[in-house]
Amino acid sequence: MNERKLFHSTSEVCAMLGIPPHTLRYRAARAGLRVLRTSGDRGRRLFRAADIERLSRVASLLKEGYRLDGARRRIDAPTPDRRALAILRLELIRLKDGLSTPGIRRD
Repeated sequence: MNERKLFHSTSEVCAMLGIPPHTLRYRAARAGLRVLRTSGDRGRRLFRAADIERLSRVASLLKEGYRLDGARRRIDAPTPDRRALAILRLELIRLKDGLSTPGIRRD
């Protein structure tokens, strides 16, 4: 993918992903993409790099056995903050160690 180019045509994206145009249009619609359209009679679809990345993720999840709606939900699911999880993990370990320390009375 040419990183300098802001928008890619349907044929370019089809070549990148190795899918036919009707599959691209269907997946773009079902994946919740708001694809830009040119003005005029033709209304060509233009895809941004983020759109192509999302479609690529959808394609990889479909290969793993997800259905299209499930792939979209998986992509849209919030990802946990790794730093917050690490802090929480350390706090839980500290609490667990405090509970199992002999000689501490709990009334």
